[in-house]
Amino acid sequence: MRLLAGDFNATLDHAELRDLVGSGYVEAADVAGAGLAFTWPSGRFPPPVTIDHVLADERIWVDDTSVHEIPGSDHRAVLAELVLPAAPGGHP
Repeated sequence: MRLLAGDFNATLDHAELRDLVGSGYVEAADVAGAGLAFTWPSGRFPPPVTIDHVLADERIWVDDTSVHEIPGSDHRAVLAELVLPAAPGGHP
C-alpha cells in the first residue's frame, strides 16, 4: 500500500499530478465527497488553490477528509481518515 501526502505545489490542472492520479492513486478529498478544499494560501491573497493533497492507492479506503487552519502557516492542513486495508471491492 502507498500513501502520498503533502505540499505538491500542483493543482489537478498540472499534467504531472493528473498522471499520478491516473496511475492508480485517488485524491482522498474527491473520494470522500469533500471536493477540493482550498489549502493555500490560508487567509491571504492571491486567490486560493488546492496544492496540498493526500493521494491513496486503491487498497486504502478513504473515509473522510477535512482542512484546518494552522496558526503561523500559509497552508491549511489536510486531514484524511483512512482505513487499512481497503474494504473488499476497493473504492465505491
